[in-house]
Amino acid sequence: MLRATEKDGFLILKIDGDKVMLDDRNIASFKKELSDVVDDKIGAKIVFDVSNVEYLTSMIIGTLMGVNKKLVRSDGTFYLAGCTDAVKQIFKVTKMDKVFKMVSRVDDAISQGGGHRQIRATKPMPGKSTDRLS
Repeated sequence: MLRATEKDGFLILKIDGDKVMLDDRNIASFKKELSDVVDDKIGAKIVFDVSNVEYLTSMIIGTLMGVNKKLVRSDGTFYLAGCTDAVKQIFKVTKMDKVFKMVSRVDDAISQGGGHRQIRATKPMPGKSTDRLS
């Protein structure tokens, strides 16, 4: 479902398929895949290319907020790239357009974000829990 590639120090995420609907039917698998990709990254610069996403629910937005929060806390960056008009409207209505860095294209995020930072993996310290997506 979720494809990850690297470009100029950025981790680029994109969901496979056309006219993707991120809703209650696929929230569990989306959260797991996103968690598997993001949970061991600190200070990462991540761009989620949503150009093929036609619809997403508030639960998906909540999941994305968790990723955004985790990355910001670790001096990383999270961009949403290529939002369709329908997705932009969802973010606007929920006022989440003020929370997320939104750009038209993946390359716009790369040019803004100063990529080239190495993506570091974290290892939990004994007795310490790691942040998980809620």
